[in-house]
Amino acid sequence: MGMENKEYKKIADFMLKTIKKAYKVCSKQAIEINDKNEFDLVTTLDTSIEEYIISKLNKNFSGVKVISEEFNSKVQDGGTYFVIDPIDGTINFANGIDAWGIQMAYVEDNETKASAIYRPNDKSEYIAIKNGGAFKNGKKFVCHVKPALKSVYAIELKNIEYENKACAYLYNKLLRYRRLNASCINSIYTAEGNFGAYIAQNGNPWDIRPGNLLMEEAGCFHKNVGRATLFANSQEVLDILENAHEYAKVALEENKKIAEKQTKSAKPTKKVSATKTSKKTSKPETDKKQQTKRKTTK
Repeated sequence: MGMENKEYKKIADFMLKTIKKAYKVCSKQAIEINDKNEFDLVTTLDTSIEEYIISKLNKNFSGVKVISEEFNSKVQDGGTYFVIDPIDGTINFANGIDAWGIQMAYVEDNETKASAIYRPNDKSEYIAIKNGGAFKNGKKFVCHVKPALKSVYAIELKNIEYENKACAYLYNKLLRYRRLNASCINSIYTAEGNFGAYIAQNGNPWDIRPGNLLMEEAGCFHKNVGRATLFANSQEVLDILENAHEYAKVALEENKKIAEKQTKSAKPTKKVSATKTSKKTSKPETDKKQQTKRKTTK
């Protein structure tokens, strides 16, 4: 490992040590669960862990900006910075589902150089160093390759229509899909080879950067396709994912064209105004003349 990689290894070790200490200290406190928005939750453990990590970063890496989910989500990425996800998979955690973790990454010149992920429930720990490998519990590992039809895959996208189309294409080409709603767990399972593939939403840096580096350094094949990044345990599986992406993309474009055509062809209905009819009916003009004639003859 070169001198540069050794420095990134030190940063990765520091992040892992800080994450573990943050959980040990903060998990002793009473934990409250609150609504973050209509479709998400946040706990006091999220906020206390993030505060603890930020305090350590400010002390040891003064001047380096921090982008984090709870307190610094509006900070623009770019340049050199740390990312923090204090609990990735908060909804799982809040509901007692063991599919969550704590993760961090160090980014330099917009490239992720080091990352760390910790799973408190089983105490498994992961670090990755750019061009230096992926490590689990201190031991270097690589992705385990499986045949396509024996490969479970994960998919996490915000566009449900796209996701459904991709899954329809992948039916009988890969084994089955899983949706864990925790980027770090999807990344760990893909890096280790439990998942043969992962279609990952290109989203917030604290969600994607730690796990993406872990998968890359474990030897996963990968390709950015715009709305998502595809990860696979082999070139064969990556090709299948690319085909699924193209299939979903074309299907969505066709659906959009059909919807636009239907909108244009739909003619607006004209409102028919009802004319008011008078209750009094006018008598014919001949009747009026006869009445006048009768009066004059009397």
